[in-house]
Amino acid sequence: MPTVSSTSTRVPVEAVHQRMTPSMHHSTLANHDVSLKVVPASSLDPLLTDAPYVGAAMQPSARPRLVAAPLMAAMLLSMAALWRNACNMKGGRRLVPLEEVALLSVAGAKDQGTWVAGALATAPVPNDEALSQARAAAIEVLQSMDLPHSKMEEWRFNDLGRLKKALVPMDNTTSLDVTKFSCEAADGLRVVMVNGVPSAALSDTSKLPEGVYLGSLSNAPAAVAASFATQTAVSSSLFPVLNTALCKEALCVHVPVGVEVTTALHVVYLSHGAASDEELSVAAPRLLVVLEEGAKLSIIEEFAGASTTGHYLSIPTAEFQVAARACLEHGVVQDNASGSQHLKQTFVTQAEASVYEEVEVNLGAQQARHDLRVVQLGPATHTSLQCFCLTGEDQTHDLHSKILLEHPDGTTNQLHKLIAASPSSRGIFDGNVRVGKEAQKTDAAQMTRSLLMKRGASANVKPNLQIIADDVKCSHGCTVCDLDDEELFYLRSRGLTEAQAREALVFSFGFEVIGKLGKGRWEDLTQRVGIRVKENLTL
Repeated sequence: MPTVSSTSTRVPVEAVHQRMTPSMHHSTLANHDVSLKVVPASSLDPLLTDAPYVGAAMQPSARPRLVAAPLMAAMLLSMAALWRNACNMKGGRRLVPLEEVALLSVAGAKDQGTWVAGALATAPVPNDEALSQARAAAIEVLQSMDLPHSKMEEWRFNDLGRLKKALVPMDNTTSLDVTKFSCEAADGLRVVMVNGVPSAALSDTSKLPEGVYLGSLSNAPAAVAASFATQTAVSSSLFPVLNTALCKEALCVHVPVGVEVTTALHVVYLSHGAASDEELSVAAPRLLVVLEEGAKLSIIEEFAGASTTGHYLSIPTAEFQVAARACLEHGVVQDNASGSQHLKQTFVTQAEASVYEEVEVNLGAQQARHDLRVVQLGPATHTSLQCFCLTGEDQTHDLHSKILLEHPDGTTNQLHKLIAASPSSRGIFDGNVRVGKEAQKTDAAQMTRSLLMKRGASANVKPNLQIIADDVKCSHGCTVCDLDDEELFYLRSRGLTEAQAREALVFSFGFEVIGKLGKGRWEDLTQRVGIRVKENLTL
């Protein structure tokens, strides 16, 4: 009979199941080796240790999975503070956070890893020796990981069954026309990554300022190379780990103290599709950006297919480190091929009085998901996240964001807008903003608005504020609607046809975000995105 082992006790698996809530029964532990240990709560990701509830999912993972919850308290041994004042739960007051928590480490089942093994088989040989150590560690972690599935809370609206095709390596074609991806504000500072690998032939870095590093990880400054993969280590998700294992060459950017890069950096990611509908080619681009104190940089990430159709899996991962009083302006345009799967991970850390502003537009891919995590590491820090998603026939766009504020005088402003333009369209938003106990005087706002154009279109949204500090200004909201008949009537009374009126209302809905790309400086990029929006709209 399987048992749960610890240095001090052995607990039958049946005892674990008896104290699991129904939502935890995603999978049986019968085919798993399970170990129990107690660790300080401070050693865990704060987003996972929020009181009064702590974690829930019990899934195979190489890292220990947090399973502490009020109903399982009797199972957790040797805890310094189990759930003090638990009786206050009835009165609606928050429980005192745990000082220590119990973790279950669940090894992979015997039938785990089939998909991951197929993905690893497509891995190219890294160009950078500096990647070797990180890659070896990632492959070790992946031995007990496999694809997420819809029984997991974080993935319940995603259809990852579409990834279960024969995975094949990307080809090495570099003869591509990249002129259509031009951006005047970034002339002389463009890097093109083909199938996850930078292409010197297609790139132009003639306007790179002196002292700024832009290149591979192996030649990066030692302090920059040492920070590679430090942020992804906090994630228990499969895809950042898989990206590290599959990455052939990482693109690194380092802006020294006090340097302002006046030309925007445009990073264009192009991917080739597999030859067959039954195959998926795999690309794993990697980006590391480090801004030293007082530095400034604008960066545009643009994702597209080498052709308008294609079956490929893109799993880009980006890490941004923004030092004190530095400013990072980040634009993201996702317009992948119609048959592609796009699963992006972004990790951001911000030091004191720094600024991170992101504007994101999602138009392409059959399924696109962006997991975005921002951690404010100092006071007076500002974060702005603006996202627009347009989903058409058989498209799913998903934004999962986590913002962690643990210092005073921080601000965060998040706006998510969705247009579901087809009966088979789906949009997903799961936004988590956590305001810690020390984050007094925080000003946090979160809003999601969805426009459903056709019967059958769906929006699954969950704005979430977790507030522990008591002197804050926080708000969040959500709207889901279709076009307003009175607004349509008003525009038609001014001489517009019904089609023109609908187009004006819909386009203005999305342009609230699109128009913020580059704060109006990236005009040609904004116009190009606007044209694609009009092409994709089903009015």
